[in-house]
Parts: sequence; structure tokens; C-alpha cells
Amino acid sequence: MATRPQSATLQIARALVPLAVLATLIPFAVLYFELSNLYEQKAAREVNDELSTLRSVYSLEGPAGLEVLIEQRMRGGGRKAMLYLFEDSSRRRIAGNVTSWPSRTGASFSWELTRLNRSTFSEPEIMGVAGAELPGRYRVLVAIPRSRWGVPTEVIFRAAGLGLAIALALTIATGYAVSRFLQRHMSSIVETAEEILAGDLSRRVKVTSLPVEFSVVSASLNAMLSRIEDSITTMRAVTDSIAHDFRSSLTRLGARLEMASGSGGGERELRRAMRDAASEVDSMLHVLNSLLEIARAEAGVSGDQMVEMDLSTLVSDVGDLYVPVAEESGLRLNIHAAEPIQVRGHPELLAQAIANLIDNAIKYSPRGTAIELRATLGPLGPLIEVSDRGPGIPADARERVIHRFVRLDAARKSPGSGLGLSLVAAVAKLHGAFLKLHDNLPGLTAVIQFVSKPRRKPPLSFLFRGTVET
Repeated sequence: MATRPQSATLQIARALVPLAVLATLIPFAVLYFELSNLYEQKAAREVNDELSTLRSVYSLEGPAGLEVLIEQRMRGGGRKAMLYLFEDSSRRRIAGNVTSWPSRTGASFSWELTRLNRSTFSEPEIMGVAGAELPGRYRVLVAIPRSRWGVPTEVIFRAAGLGLAIALALTIATGYAVSRFLQRHMSSIVETAEEILAGDLSRRVKVTSLPVEFSVVSASLNAMLSRIEDSITTMRAVTDSIAHDFRSSLTRLGARLEMASGSGGGERELRRAMRDAASEVDSMLHVLNSLLEIARAEAGVSGDQMVEMDLSTLVSDVGDLYVPVAEESGLRLNIHAAEPIQVRGHPELLAQAIANLIDNAIKYSPRGTAIELRATLGPLGPLIEVSDRGPGIPADARERVIHRFVRLDAARKSPGSGLGLSLVAAVAKLHGAFLKLHDNLPGLTAVIQFVSKPRRKPPLSFLFRGTVET
């Protein structure tokens, strides 16, 4: 059977009650023991002072004078008065109201607690006693019942009970106040969440109206909501772009196959239609593979395949593959990667990202120019740099071109899907790096900048900020 959730007031009060009880009882317990010690010391002084008086009287007036004094003391007291025992050398009681000398003490002692019987009461009592041996082997004992000098426990217990009642009342009031405080400051978060559930993904929690602790949580929630909204917006844009591109490709594919089947042009026309159809299918497969690689990189699926590697060797190997390709386009590809640079990364994904940057540079560079490919150590850490002398990308479009299927007007005349830089940015983020685009005057320089030792998952800040710096 499921238990009903408890209110915050009850939970807070339940957590604070033991602390309130301890905080109330401990001071009273300390007070009790301190008063007990203080009262006992006072009683010891009184008994020893009385014993000194009796010894003085004995020295002046002898046994008879001391007997008279003790009798006078006993007539003026009651149950809480001091008790006495005066014995001769044969241990016969001469005067006093204590039945016997403490069995475990000698003739002289300054103070101890023991159980003794009064001559008028049958039950033994705890008493504080002191004794002295007098000339002639007489001895005298002075006792005081603990009931006379004991701590007033009734007063302390009454005060402790009152203090405990006040502490419990304050605890419940505190729990209620804290509960109301939490409800008041959580209401804006709840309202925002309800509006988001209703479909308004642009809503955010107001951070400035909350205490610091809630502001931190709200800022994190807002960052998460922004990330979710961006992901949903991107997913919608990607879905629309995929639907548009695939619909166009499938429409062309269907039209060509229909024309080939109904034209009666013979085997030659049919073969050409099949080649065109295969080209359209390859283009769609390339788009799907690129989207799959981007999704894997952004999700960190390939993070467990990270290895220690030499970045310069990887750049050199990829560059060597593209040197003939650049030469066929009338370009030079210069590779600068002599210094060993150790990083932890995914070799296949990094190679794909470098290849995408070189492909773009070859595609947009004028014949007779050079493309520079570098692997070096910069101020922030290792970096991969590809520079060309092409038309470049306007500064206001550099943030936009890393999004999926985004192609600038100048690029629409050449084949492509608009996924190359998106894959590079995703691979960079997987390695704890970022993609940086800036002018080469003329041309464009694309940099994959590692800011620290690459991690298996991208830093949190890269999740909430853009992955491209301009």
C-alpha cells in the first residue's frame, strides 16, 4: 500500500524535534550536575565548620561540655538538621542521634557520602559526614542528610518541562514557517513548469526574485530548458529539411524512372535512368550517414572509443590522402604537422572532421591558390587549422552555418547537403573542443581548438553555449 506524502511542515518538524529536545535537556542536565556539585561543596563546608566548633568546645570544656552542646543542637533541629555522634574510648555513645560510626572510615576524615541510620528512624539515609578523633580517644561525628543540601529537582524538572514545551512549539512554528517559505519561492518554478507543460517552451523561471539557493537551481533549470528548446527547434528544422530534401530527391527519382519506363528509348535510356537513380540514392544515403555521425558525436556514443593519439600524425595522414585531390582541382595542399602533439580522441571521427574541412576548402578555393593544413599547439592547447583563399563566410553567418542543412547562397551552386560543418562542430564538442571560424583575408580559416585535455563528454558550458566562436 502506497504511503501518503507528508507535508514539508511535518517533515521539517520531525527532523527538528530531536534536536530541540537535546538542545533543551542537555543544558538542564549540565545545570543539575553543576548545582549538585555546588550544593555538596557547601554542605561539606558547613559540616567541617560544625566539626571544628565541636573540637574547640571539647578543648575548652571537655567531654561534658561537648555533650551539653550536642544535646542543645539536637533539640533545636528536625529531620533536615545536622546529626551527631559522640563516643567515648570504648565506643559507647555518649550523645547524638546517629546509631553507629561509618564502618569503612577511620576516626578522622573530612568528608564522605555514606548510608547511616538515625536513632529515631529505621531506614538508612544517604548522608555527608565528617569525623574527628579527640584527646582521650574520644571521637565525634557530624552528618547532614542529603535531603537537606540536595538540588531542588522539582524546580529544575518543572523548568525543563516548560523549556521543552516552548522548544517544541518553536520547532513546529519553524517547520511551518520554512514550509511556507519554500512554497512561496517554489510557486514561480511550479507555475513556469505548468506553462511549459501547456506547450509554451519559451517560458523561463524568474531568477532575480528568488533567494541565492533557489536562484542557482533556477538558473540550471533555465539552462536545461534552453537546451531542450534548442534541441526541439533543431529537431523540427532537421525534420523539415530532411523531408524537403528527400521529397525532392524521391520526386526526381520517381520522375526519371517513370520517364525511362515509358519513353521506349531502349536499354541505353534505361541504364542512364538507373545510374541517375543510383546517384540519388547515394546522395540520400550520404545525408543519412552524416546525420547518424552527428547524432552519435553529440550523444557521446563514441566516447568509449577514445584513445591516446598523436594529432600531428593523424593530420598528416588525412592531408596526404587529399594532396592528389587538391592537385586535380589546381590547388596546393601544404601540410604543417611536424611536432608530436598528444591528445585523447576518437581517430575516425577526428579524421572525418578534418576531411570535411579540407573538402570545403577544396570546393570553394580558386584554382592556383594554396590550402594550409596545420596541427600545432596554441595558447589554449592543441589545435587543427585549415585555411583557404576562397570567398569565406560573412561574420554574421558563421554561427548559422554549423546548423544542419544550412547552405549560404554562394554554396547552393555546388553539390552538398549542408552537414559538413555540423559534423565538425559535433566532433569538436565530443572532444571538449570547439569549432572556430574567422577571416583569412581573403578566405576562411577553420580551427578545431582543444581548450584542455579532451574529456569523454563535453564540458557543461558547451552544452549551454554555442559551439562556434567568431
